[in-house]
Amino acid sequence: MSGERRLMGIAMVVSVLMHGLVLFVVSTDVVIRAKAQERKAEQAIRVSFSMPRRAIEPESEPESEPVAEIKPKPIPKPESKPEPKPRPKPKPKPKPRPESKAAPQVKPPPVTQPTVTQPPSTPAAPDLAVLKAAYVSRLLERIEAHKQYPRAARRRGIQGRIRVSLQVLANGNIKGLRLEGGHKLLRRAARRAIEQALPLPPPPSEFGSRFALAYAMEFKIK
Repeated sequence: MSGERRLMGIAMVVSVLMHGLVLFVVSTDVVIRAKAQERKAEQAIRVSFSMPRRAIEPESEPESEPVAEIKPKPIPKPESKPEPKPRPKPKPKPKPRPESKAAPQVKPPPVTQPTVTQPPSTPAAPDLAVLKAAYVSRLLERIEAHKQYPRAARRRGIQGRIRVSLQVLANGNIKGLRLEGGHKLLRRAARRAIEQALPLPPPPSEFGSRFALAYAMEFKIK
């Protein structure tokens, strides 16, 4: 045991000496480097102060170039315009000659012709065709004003013509009404329109006491 303790003690002494030696070497290296940097700094400062300053030479001013003289351009003289030619004076118009006054002409008095008296003309007889056309137009206008399209026929798309024949009396009533052809819905609508249009306009006296009417009442979906 004593031998081991001695060895351990020797080892510890040796390690302490080694550590001390390392620290000494490191510290001396740091000191040497610091002194070397100080020397370099002193040399740089000395070199900078030893360099002579160059005198700043003044820049030479550029020689001024000779300025060319500018001669003024001659002002052109205004061209003389030719004087306008005098216009020729208009010739005086010839004065009209005084016309010789002619003697007034005397017109002969107008010749009066004898008037011939004519007998009064009798009024022309009225045209029956024109009267009939005008009266039939009045009748149809009155009946068509009361015509109505049946809703059931319109809904089913029923169209057609109803042949109507009747006699108009002097008091405006009708006689012998007949409805032929077409659908029964349309025939009922035609009868209703004629009945609602009564009394009809009475026939003119030229046609007597009654007037026969025949026409086709049309029902068309628009």
